[in-house]
Amino acid sequence: MLPGNARIMVLAATNRPWDLDEAILRRFSRAFEVGLPNASERATIMRVILNGENVADDIDYTKIALLTEGFSGSDLKELCRQAAYIPIRELLEQEKNGQETSKVPRPLKHSDIESSFIASKSSNLATEYGGRRQIQEPSAQGSLMLRWSELVNVLALLGGDSNRILEQ
Repeated sequence: MLPGNARIMVLAATNRPWDLDEAILRRFSRAFEVGLPNASERATIMRVILNGENVADDIDYTKIALLTEGFSGSDLKELCRQAAYIPIRELLEQEKNGQETSKVPRPLKHSDIESSFIASKSSNLATEYGGRRQIQEPSAQGSLMLRWSELVNVLALLGGDSNRILEQ
Protein backbone atom coordinates (compact mmCIF):
# COMPACT_ATOMS: atom_id res chain seq x y z
CA MET A 1 0.00 0.00 0.00
CA LEU A 2 1.37 3.40 -0.96
CA PRO A 3 1.32 6.35 1.44
CA GLY A 4 -1.33 9.00 0.65
CA ASN A 5 1.18 11.46 -0.80
CA ALA A 6 2.95 8.93 -3.08
CA ARG A 7 2.77 9.40 -6.84
CA ILE A 8 3.29 6.87 -9.58
CA MET A 9 4.67 7.89 -12.94
CA VAL A 10 4.56 5.65 -15.99
CA LEU A 11 7.07 6.46 -18.71
CA ALA A 12 6.74 4.57 -21.99
CA ALA A 13 8.71 4.81 -25.22
CA THR A 14 8.24 3.47 -28.71
CA ASN A 15 9.77 3.91 -32.14
CA ARG A 16 6.34 3.30 -33.69
CA PRO A 17 3.81 5.55 -31.93
CA TRP A 18 1.42 5.42 -34.88
CA ASP A 19 0.92 1.69 -34.21
CA LEU A 20 -0.33 2.23 -30.63
CA ASP A 21 -3.97 1.65 -29.89
CA GLU A 22 -5.85 4.89 -29.25
CA ALA A 23 -7.34 3.44 -26.05
CA ILE A 24 -3.81 3.13 -24.65
CA LEU A 25 -2.89 6.64 -25.73
CA ARG A 26 -5.95 8.10 -23.97
CA ARG A 27 -4.68 6.77 -20.64
CA PHE A 28 -1.52 8.85 -20.81
CA SER A 29 -1.89 12.47 -19.76
CA ARG A 30 1.02 13.75 -21.83
CA ALA A 31 2.87 12.58 -24.93
CA PHE A 32 6.39 13.71 -25.78
CA GLU A 33 7.43 13.17 -29.35
CA VAL A 34 11.19 13.17 -29.56
CA GLY A 35 12.40 14.17 -33.01
CA LEU A 36 15.39 12.72 -34.74
CA PRO A 37 18.71 14.01 -33.42
CA ASN A 38 20.53 16.78 -35.30
CA ALA A 39 24.21 16.48 -36.29
CA SER A 40 25.54 17.73 -32.97
CA GLU A 41 23.26 15.38 -31.04
CA ARG A 42 24.23 12.44 -33.28
CA ALA A 43 27.92 13.15 -32.56
CA THR A 44 27.17 13.16 -28.81
CA ILE A 45 25.15 9.94 -29.08
CA MET A 46 28.03 8.27 -30.94
CA ARG A 47 30.47 9.37 -28.21
CA VAL A 48 28.16 7.92 -25.54
CA ILE A 49 27.74 4.63 -27.45
CA LEU A 50 31.50 4.23 -27.95
CA ASN A 51 32.50 5.49 -24.49
CA GLY A 52 34.71 2.90 -22.81
CA GLU A 53 35.19 0.90 -26.00
CA ASN A 54 38.50 0.21 -27.71
CA VAL A 55 38.48 2.99 -30.32
CA ALA A 56 41.28 4.62 -32.30
CA ASP A 57 42.02 8.32 -32.02
CA ASP A 58 41.17 8.87 -35.70
CA ILE A 59 37.37 8.75 -35.27
CA ASP A 60 35.84 12.01 -36.50
CA TYR A 61 32.46 12.08 -34.74
CA THR A 62 31.45 15.29 -36.50
CA LYS A 63 32.03 13.79 -39.95
CA ILE A 64 30.11 10.64 -39.03
CA ALA A 65 27.28 12.74 -37.63
CA LEU A 66 27.03 14.61 -40.93
CA LEU A 67 26.96 11.33 -42.87
CA THR A 68 24.17 9.89 -40.73
CA GLU A 69 21.47 12.49 -41.39
CA GLY A 70 18.09 10.90 -40.63
CA PHE A 71 19.51 8.27 -38.26
CA SER A 72 17.86 7.68 -34.90
CA GLY A 73 19.80 6.82 -31.74
CA SER A 74 18.92 3.18 -32.37
CA ASP A 75 20.29 3.42 -35.92
CA LEU A 76 23.55 4.86 -34.58
CA LYS A 77 23.85 2.06 -32.03
CA GLU A 78 23.36 -0.53 -34.78
CA LEU A 79 25.93 1.27 -36.97
CA CYS A 80 28.50 1.09 -34.14
CA ARG A 81 27.65 -2.56 -33.47
CA GLN A 82 28.19 -3.47 -37.12
CA ALA A 83 31.44 -1.48 -37.23
CA ALA A 84 32.70 -3.23 -34.07
CA TYR A 85 32.44 -6.58 -35.87
CA ILE A 86 35.03 -5.56 -38.47
CA PRO A 87 38.12 -5.80 -36.18
CA ILE A 88 36.75 -9.05 -34.73
CA ARG A 89 36.26 -10.53 -38.21
CA GLU A 90 39.80 -9.50 -39.14
CA LEU A 91 41.21 -11.19 -36.02
CA LEU A 92 39.24 -14.38 -36.70
CA GLU A 93 40.39 -14.39 -40.34
CA GLN A 94 44.04 -14.02 -39.24
CA GLU A 95 43.66 -16.91 -36.80
CA LYS A 96 41.94 -19.01 -39.47
CA ASN A 97 44.85 -18.39 -41.86
CA GLY A 98 47.37 -19.39 -39.20
CA GLN A 99 48.80 -15.91 -38.79
CA GLU A 100 50.11 -14.85 -35.43
CA THR A 101 47.65 -12.52 -33.71
CA SER A 102 47.54 -10.37 -30.62
CA LYS A 103 44.45 -12.30 -29.38
CA VAL A 104 42.78 -8.90 -28.95
CA PRO A 105 40.98 -7.13 -31.78
CA ARG A 106 42.54 -3.88 -32.94
CA PRO A 107 40.83 -0.61 -31.97
CA LEU A 108 37.77 0.46 -33.92
CA LYS A 109 38.78 2.94 -36.64
CA HIS A 110 36.93 5.71 -38.45
CA SER A 111 37.12 3.67 -41.64
CA ASP A 112 35.26 0.80 -39.91
CA ILE A 113 32.34 3.07 -39.13
CA GLU A 114 32.32 4.50 -42.67
CA SER A 115 32.38 0.97 -44.14
CA SER A 116 29.43 0.00 -41.96
CA PHE A 117 27.64 3.19 -42.95
CA ILE A 118 28.00 2.39 -46.65
CA ALA A 119 26.46 -1.04 -46.01
CA SER A 120 23.62 0.28 -43.85
CA LYS A 121 20.47 2.27 -44.36
CA SER A 122 18.65 4.52 -41.94
CA SER A 123 15.65 2.99 -40.18
CA ASN A 124 12.08 3.12 -41.41
CA LEU A 125 11.47 5.66 -38.66
CA ALA A 126 14.13 7.93 -40.11
CA THR A 127 13.01 7.57 -43.71
CA GLU A 128 9.31 7.92 -42.89
CA TYR A 129 9.76 10.64 -40.30
CA GLY A 130 8.56 13.55 -42.40
CA GLY A 131 5.59 11.80 -44.00
CA ARG A 132 4.20 9.60 -41.26
CA ARG A 133 0.87 10.18 -39.60
CA GLN A 134 0.92 12.20 -36.42
CA ILE A 135 0.24 10.83 -32.94
CA GLN A 136 -3.31 11.51 -31.84
CA GLU A 137 -3.50 13.81 -28.84
CA PRO A 138 -3.99 11.57 -25.80
CA SER A 139 -5.64 14.34 -23.82
CA ALA A 140 -6.59 17.99 -23.91
CA GLN A 141 -3.01 18.77 -22.92
CA GLY A 142 -1.88 17.51 -26.31
CA SER A 143 1.50 16.28 -27.40
CA LEU A 144 4.78 18.08 -27.24
CA MET A 145 7.69 17.88 -29.69
CA LEU A 146 11.13 17.75 -28.03
CA ARG A 147 14.73 17.69 -29.22
CA TRP A 148 17.04 15.03 -27.76
CA SER A 149 18.80 17.59 -25.56
CA GLU A 150 15.45 18.84 -24.23
CA LEU A 151 14.40 15.29 -23.40
CA VAL A 152 17.42 14.93 -21.11
CA ASN A 153 16.34 18.12 -19.31
CA VAL A 154 12.75 16.88 -18.96
CA LEU A 155 13.93 13.57 -17.52
CA ALA A 156 16.18 15.43 -15.08
CA LEU A 157 13.20 17.52 -13.95
CA LEU A 158 11.27 14.32 -13.37
CA GLY A 159 13.94 13.15 -10.95
CA GLY A 160 16.62 11.64 -13.16
CA ASP A 161 20.28 12.58 -13.10
CA SER A 162 20.95 14.06 -16.56
CA ASN A 163 24.60 12.94 -16.48
CA ARG A 164 23.52 9.38 -15.68
CA ILE A 165 20.87 9.53 -18.42
CA LEU A 166 23.47 10.57 -21.02
CA GLU A 167 25.82 7.78 -19.93
CA GLN A 168 23.23 5.06 -20.57
